[in-house]
Amino acid sequence: MFRPDADLGPLLTVLAASDPAILRPCTPVLIVQGDDDPIVARRSTDHVARSLQPAARCSLTTGTRPGHYDLIQAAHRGNVRWIEAAAGSRPHPAGRR
Repeated sequence: MFRPDADLGPLLTVLAASDPAILRPCTPVLIVQGDDDPIVARRSTDHVARSLQPAARCSLTTGTRPGHYDLIQAAHRGNVRWIEAAAGSRPHPAGRR
């Protein structure tokens, strides 16, 4: 992709299919952003969150934590609670847990 004559068609197809403006998730979605993240701009994450249109009966939850590199660790407990709650809100495949 860095060559001047590179065929970017396949990459652009994947990027277009991943555009949050066309995604319609049918499961709960959690987006956690570093509130002082020097790598991922908060406005970019906010734009993605606004662009997502979850399907009916599905939720979009957003949150912030400090930093970028330690974000996953800092948000871990809250993320686990969110996942457990989301998993408990719908039947398990095959009807058992």
